[in-house]
Amino acid sequence: MSDRARMLDKYYSLHAWPGNPYTPEGRRRYEAALRAFSELLDHPFIKDLPGHVRLLDLLSGEGIGGVALAKALGEKGRDVELMVLDVRGDALRAAREFSSSVLGKEASIVEGDAFRVHELVGEMDIVLIYGFTMPHFDPWMVSRLLCSVSWILQREGVLL
Repeated sequence: MSDRARMLDKYYSLHAWPGNPYTPEGRRRYEAALRAFSELLDHPFIKDLPGHVRLLDLLSGEGIGGVALAKALGEKGRDVELMVLDVRGDALRAAREFSSSVLGKEASIVEGDAFRVHELVGEMDIVLIYGFTMPHFDPWMVSRLLCSVSWILQREGVLL
């Protein structure tokens, strides 16, 4: 386990966060995300994407945002290939289980550093950063993160 993963595990053990989608708070977060993403899908940036969508939930945690967006896309007739990336293995295992229960298929999981996303995954149509993740990074780190994301987005890809 990396130092960053240990630090985040400790942080989340001290700070209550509704990451578990099977708790009432986690379920509410999922349902709110599903409603928001369902409304967003008519935006031209997303509406004009191909029928098969490669979706990466970056800094995914338990996958609430990625599963919600994949579900909304699926309800619009899109074939979605969901991948979740996080530095915490336990969160990724929970995301795989959650995706299987909601979508009927498991998300692909990548345990790794988000700053190296361009080395860890292939081209994506959508990269999602959902939830309260950005306060983990200072402005210089965010610039590095977004640069890495830019390498994997296909030409008409979208960062949400």
